[in-house]
Amino acid sequence: MKYKFLIILAVILFLVVSAEPATACEIDFKLLTKDEIKTGDEIIIQVNIRLSHRNCELTPEDTEFKTDGLKIIAATKWKEPAPGNLERKLKIKVLRSGNVELTAKRNCRKEGAKETLKLNVTS
Repeated sequence: MKYKFLIILAVILFLVVSAEPATACEIDFKLLTKDEIKTGDEIIIQVNIRLSHRNCELTPEDTEFKTDGLKIIAATKWKEPAPGNLERKLKIKVLRSGNVELTAKRNCRKEGAKETLKLNVTS
């Protein structure tokens, strides 16, 4: 009886320690313009989303963008260059120097996804 309890406890402990939070999507950013960014610059950022499940309940347009020190001034329509891969380009105006951020977030029942691009802007 004692050994059964220890085995069950070891299995539970293994499951708790090895569990990682799973996301339903992966979001990546790619800076398509110059590396050195200054206040007032307009930059292009490509957003890529890889869906990890076939029947996503969200549309690409359900992706929320938040900025800190940046302003989205234009965006292309979402494209699907390959099944389960979404792509969009954002034209962004840099409003201030220092650390600025662009965050993309998808909220769904399957954990969704959230990713933040952090840039250091010179004056």
